[in-house]
Amino acid sequence: MKIAPKELDLDSVNTFRFDYDTLFSAFLEDDAKEFAAVELRSNKKSFKLVLVGELTTEGIHTNDYGHSIGIALEDAQDVKMLEELSNLFSLTMTEVPKDFEIKPVLRNGILYLKMKEKNGKYVANCDVSINPKNPKKGLERGQPVHVEVDIKAYLNFKSKIAGFYFPIVSIKTKLDGPAPKKAKKLSQ
Repeated sequence: MKIAPKELDLDSVNTFRFDYDTLFSAFLEDDAKEFAAVELRSNKKSFKLVLVGELTTEGIHTNDYGHSIGIALEDAQDVKMLEELSNLFSLTMTEVPKDFEIKPVLRNGILYLKMKEKNGKYVANCDVSINPKNPKKGLERGQPVHVEVDIKAYLNFKSKIAGFYFPIVSIKTKLDGPAPKKAKKLSQ
């Protein structure tokens, strides 16, 4: 199911339940298990968010957390719904200690989306050539984009932060052109 954020029914979204004690015990035994995530579902079904906006990063941004793009959403109702989702997350994360910082979904009006990599290539389908070896090439600041994403809630035990992240499934920059080509299957 593909929906715009404004179409999301917050009453149907699964509550954000992490088995905190089990996950934290696993982290204490192995600090490589510092990150836990759960996919959001609507009425127990997985869904993709369809986002329309303008690219705010010059190409793909890189930092210690990986690669991402920033977009300013076109529809104010989409922005409002994502802010409401963030508030719901804060209210339902009662089993997480109070010393965790819950990160807002939007930062200065910008939504950052995760560009996952596998075997040296981006996993997302895209209608322009993008490459992790040259992340500034292919996408341009100010460019209109149509992006499909998954949405996941996360906990990071090491840094004591929690929030959402949005792994990109596809990016379309030619809004009047064909859909992005399917990514080639990556060898395991």
